[in-house]
Amino acid sequence: LLNENGVTEWTPLFYEDHPAREFCVQYGESDLAFLARLWAEEGIFFFERFAADSPEQKLTLCDDVAGLSQAGE
Repeated sequence: LLNENGVTEWTPLFYEDHPAREFCVQYGESDLAFLARLWAEEGIFFFERFAADSPEQKLTLCDDVAGLSQAGE
């Protein structure tokens, strides 16, 4: 869904295993609401990385606050 919505620059930064779901349904919710619901169930949050020398921003998905220490890299 990220790629379908134009989010092509993203990185998973996971400390735990997140196996694929056998069955999952999106009904009556936007793509963002659907992803936010799934991520919340898995304990995943996101943040964006900005580079001072570039207009690009990159989305990072993370499941542990320890990943925030890598946000400035």
